[in-house]
Amino acid sequence: MNIKHNKSNTPEYKTWDCMKSRCTNPNDKRFKYYGGRGIKVCEEWMSSFSLFYDHIGPKPTKKHTLDRINGNLGYEPGNVRWATISEQNNNSRNNHNITFNGKTQNIQRWSEDLCIARDIIYDRIIKSGWPVEKAFSTPVRHKKSSQSQIAPSSPSSNP
Repeated sequence: MNIKHNKSNTPEYKTWDCMKSRCTNPNDKRFKYYGGRGIKVCEEWMSSFSLFYDHIGPKPTKKHTLDRINGNLGYEPGNVRWATISEQNNNSRNNHNITFNGKTQNIQRWSEDLCIARDIIYDRIIKSGWPVEKAFSTPVRHKKSSQSQIAPSSPSSNP
């Protein structure tokens, strides 16, 4: 049964349509990350935008996108929300969780807490194998241009 919802041109409808495509259409460029690895859309939402919309509601801002709370489960009631890119990045299945001083969180959160660039933390711990304490306590050295690497003369040595 087709139900008129007057939302066919909304961001929410486009999100619903794209969600279904990436889970069911092998020609969708994102299929391998979704349908190709077993991520499905529940039957109710596959056949009804209105039921999907009733559950998820309007998109809070243009910056919000659809997110699965548990990335190993499908699109179903209780496992979806609107989230910002930052929230989604913190919920990614390829996150590296790090425990320091009894607190466990991913690299992005540590980056925000410690004011150290995410890439620096990643390079130190994941790529170079630094101990967490050293990675978090070593000051960040900023690259200098070749001109500024020349030692300035001391004020007392000027004629």
